[in-house]
Amino acid sequence: MLSDGPSSVDSTIDKLDRAILRSLVRDVRASYKSIADSLGVSHNTVRARMDRMIDEKVFKFLLVTNPSKVGLSVTAYLLIKAESADLSTVISALCGRRETMYAGLTLGESDIIALVQFSGPESLYRFVHDFVRMLPGVTDVRTMVVCETVKPLSSHDPRLFEDECDAASLPESGVTVASFRD
Repeated sequence: MLSDGPSSVDSTIDKLDRAILRSLVRDVRASYKSIADSLGVSHNTVRARMDRMIDEKVFKFLLVTNPSKVGLSVTAYLLIKAESADLSTVISALCGRRETMYAGLTLGESDIIALVQFSGPESLYRFVHDFVRMLPGVTDVRTMVVCETVKPLSSHDPRLFEDECDAASLPESGVTVASFRD
């Protein structure tokens, strides 16, 4: 049986929480009972721990679709330069669009990186030309179209496995979502 106490003072999750998360990485559809049985605790303990971790935003369940199967055949990264005073306005505008899957502030040649998905190249062009370039403060937009996804963004956090010595117990690919190849 695993300890219920935190492994360190700075840790927000303990060994049992990590074990529950590892179980979910291996099988996101695992029942409370099956996780509990594998860890030697009650299903109520697992349910309470998962509820707490969800409430504390340690993890969340997320539906990941195959973009090409749902009509989104074009994926691109946008590298955006913007005036410092306008960064929050630009990032908010990007985050408010359903086409934006990810957005982040960066250091380096660009100020913002955004991952966007579209039904075709025309939609991408209109988004960049008619929306992004028109945002106040945007000084440059570079577009990189993704030709093939090799490792999707939604993969597990490898730090969950730091206390495991046996590499054979890790998921074979190391990711929780397979690459979408037709």
